[in-house]
Amino acid sequence: MEIHVKESTIIRPAQETPKHCLQNSDLDLLVPSIHYPGVYFYRRPNDSPNFFEAGLLKEALSNVLVPYYPMAGRFGRDENGRIVINCNGEGVLFLEAETSCVIDDLGDFESSLKLLKLVPEVEHTEDITSYPLLVIQVTHFKCGGACLGVGLHHTLADATSTFHFINAWAEMTRGFSISNLPFTDRKILAVGVPTSPKFHHIEFDPTNSINASTQNPKLQSNPEPVSSSILNLSVDQINILKAKSNKDHGPTTIKFTRFEILAAHIWRCLCKARGLSNDQVSDIQLEPLNITAERIHNALMRMDDEYMKSALAYLKQQPDVTVLKRDSQMFKCPNLNISNLLHMPIYDANFGWGRPIFFRPVTVSDGLTYILPTPSNDGSLYLLINLETQHIQLFKKLFYEI
Repeated sequence: MEIHVKESTIIRPAQETPKHCLQNSDLDLLVPSIHYPGVYFYRRPNDSPNFFEAGLLKEALSNVLVPYYPMAGRFGRDENGRIVINCNGEGVLFLEAETSCVIDDLGDFESSLKLLKLVPEVEHTEDITSYPLLVIQVTHFKCGGACLGVGLHHTLADATSTFHFINAWAEMTRGFSISNLPFTDRKILAVGVPTSPKFHHIEFDPTNSINASTQNPKLQSNPEPVSSSILNLSVDQINILKAKSNKDHGPTTIKFTRFEILAAHIWRCLCKARGLSNDQVSDIQLEPLNITAERIHNALMRMDDEYMKSALAYLKQQPDVTVLKRDSQMFKCPNLNISNLLHMPIYDANFGWGRPIFFRPVTVSDGLTYILPTPSNDGSLYLLINLETQHIQLFKKLFYEI
């Protein structure tokens, strides 16, 4: 798929914005230092002569950057060398592009390599002040449809913040005021944090990896290829899994969430697809589904306010929290990272020409998995999973053996 970039523009806030440095929390500094890419696809309505017209989008973007002014900043460092957000209003990157392809050429949107062309590429140099924190690309297809590609630096924003920002931009493009204004005061995280941690925080312990490429120097330079796969689950299939979680090994008093059941099912299927032995994954492959779901449920229930404040206390004790930074290597075999985006307002991103027909993150890293709602809004969902290509087909087979 060939992409032709017609114009590149830096969009700055429409009004003067506060100029100061915004401190990043310890939690912000633990996430991967990358722009996380995502793509929205839209069909063109019949009566829309100004469909995704760049001028409208850029004007609204300039306006929304006034309340969301940190998005228009750059990274910097404070007197201790800690990364901060320099709110200087230097702006965000906006690309206008076109392609001779039609949206249907992308099929089921599984090819991450093709989709990455729809998001501006950012060169992460040692000079952290050199690149925008937000990059955007609008690509028009031959069929009349469009793709909105967004890359927002993960240190600046998580998934919740990203979707709220995109939806605020969409609201302003439609001529409405913002329904969810941003809250940027990081000091609230320090309220009630004890002087020392109360719990052992295993989430900060070193992770194990038995991926062959980490043990074989030859494979490090030529690692196993990783592919993305999208697996759809209907409401009926979800209900079958729920029933199975209640039936296996006798009834349980716990009412599992959809996420807990799905995460348990994914975990079990992935252990088998990767060919892990029982001693590597405890009893996950042998135990009933509801026992695995209960493991996940109990871990999530532990993540209450007291536990989170203990985690913040633990991080405060570290001389350099960045040594605990997460990266894609942590999710490789036998590990797994599941992001739950089921309740995110993904399909509210209506810029005036209708809701998106599809959205997906565009990341290619072994073990990185997302659970997302479908655009039909009928309770069905889809799983986006990145695995070594050699494991994909067996995982699919196991996943649908409900």
